[in-house]
Amino acid sequence: RILKTFVLQLPESKEVTLLDEAGSALVSSRVGTPTVTVPGSDSQEIEGALMSRFSVDDDLLPTAVVAVRLGGGNDGWLVGRVNLEEMWRMVDRIRVGEQGVAMLVGMRGQLLAHGHLDEKQRVARGENLSSHPLLLALENPEDGEPTPPLASAEYDNGRDAVLGVAAHVPALGWMVIVEQPQSEAYAMATRLQSQLGIAIG
Repeated sequence: RILKTFVLQLPESKEVTLLDEAGSALVSSRVGTPTVTVPGSDSQEIEGALMSRFSVDDDLLPTAVVAVRLGGGNDGWLVGRVNLEEMWRMVDRIRVGEQGVAMLVGMRGQLLAHGHLDEKQRVARGENLSSHPLLLALENPEDGEPTPPLASAEYDNGRDAVLGVAAHVPALGWMVIVEQPQSEAYAMATRLQSQLGIAIG
């Protein structure tokens, strides 16, 4: 009953299961057979919890399994499945100007959320952004330089020439990227340049 109540109170949680040390389910919020196991070697440790890589569920939303070891280390695991539907909605609400949008990139460059409606299919495909110019700037600083907290660049994202800014989310090892078309980002400067040209002429 406690596990079911927990799932109902947290919309991000889809299942919570208590596993013994051998990985067998003791109790679960799920009516049927539990679907979660302790994440494997490709998981990421975040403040003592293990988080698996994200995959796409039946609703085409990114989902991951999070596990926390109980007690002194031999008392089993509390394992839950979470999805990012609420976070998708938050990313969708972020706008810079009229056309600027945000993206969320998970560990190893996995695209988790995109604020542009036409680009959400890239999340469903599990697209990897490791070669994105902003990720390269953050993860591969020049020799002798410390890792910067922010990076910015001008580049073509396949739709427009954009101005992009990226920042780390240190606790998760994720990154937030905001892109705005250069035509909009530099609109005021372009108008001012034209006005100055006319005035000087």
